[in-house]
Amino acid sequence: MAKLYYRYGVMGSGKSAAISIVAHNYRTVGQKAYVIKPSVDTKVAAVVSSRIDALSIPADLVCGADDDLYAMIGQLDHRPGAVIVDESQWLTVDQVDQLFMIAVRLDIPVLCYGLRTDYRGQLWNSAGRLFALAHDLQELKMVCRCGRKATFSMLTADPACAQHNDQGSPILIGADEAYVAVCEKHFLELASYNHSLSHAQEACAA
Repeated sequence: MAKLYYRYGVMGSGKSAAISIVAHNYRTVGQKAYVIKPSVDTKVAAVVSSRIDALSIPADLVCGADDDLYAMIGQLDHRPGAVIVDESQWLTVDQVDQLFMIAVRLDIPVLCYGLRTDYRGQLWNSAGRLFALAHDLQELKMVCRCGRKATFSMLTADPACAQHNDQGSPILIGADEAYVAVCEKHFLELASYNHSLSHAQEACAA
């Protein structure tokens, strides 16, 4: 039976580059990797965009929140060797369930890449569902400027610019100009906006 895989990491941990490499590996053995990205990601339309430009690849499907991924993959004329999803934190919870069904019922491996938490350090709903359903979990590592493991994607832009998705989570599309990967120590010291640890910090200071 095929599996649902979840590869998660902070901004800059190489998620999009890994997608390009995995898709290339399938091509070298004569199989098609069907690449999906949510329409919420507007950085580069219809492209899985890596910070390493040479590893950016076109997406086969830019999906909206109402798209049934299970039905769409099941109706393809040619069965893909794998389904790969970029920015999976912006899928709906129902779409994560559909990806699980693609792996189990259609026997097609599904590899999801995305963030675990938003810039406040709060778990994305779809990421939580992936943690619940994925057969295989792997964290992609990134380092903070201090050399420690980076665990947060800290927002450097004005949080007032963020919009909210249908799950109520704030979204601000951006890359190096909007986010920096930091360890938990620097997240507590440097994050200038209200986040999920604000009350804990106030209690410690009291």
